[in-house]
Amino acid sequence: MSQSTKRKRKSNLLKEGGLCFWCVKPVVVTNEPIDEQATIDHLVHKSDPLRKEKLKVMKRNTVLAHRLCNEIRGHLDQATFGLLRK
Repeated sequence: MSQSTKRKRKSNLLKEGGLCFWCVKPVVVTNEPIDEQATIDHLVHKSDPLRKEKLKVMKRNTVLAHRLCNEIRGHLDQATFGLLRK
C-alpha cells in the first residue's frame, strides 16, 4: 500500500470517526482482505460522464468504507445505494 493511500485512509478514518460511510459500523484498519477492512471509496466514479460537474459542488470525493460495502455499491450513485441499504 502506498504512503498516499495510507494518508487518505487515515484522513478519511478521522473524518468518518472510524465508521463506514455507508453502513455506519466500525471499520478495521488491516491489510487482510476481510469484509470490515477499511477502504477508500470514491463517491463519483471516474467513468461518470457528469464527474466534473458533480465534483464542483462536492467537498470531497473519497470516504471511508468497508471493503464489502465498497464492493456492493460498485458504480451505484449515493441515493440508489442508500435505498438498497435500508
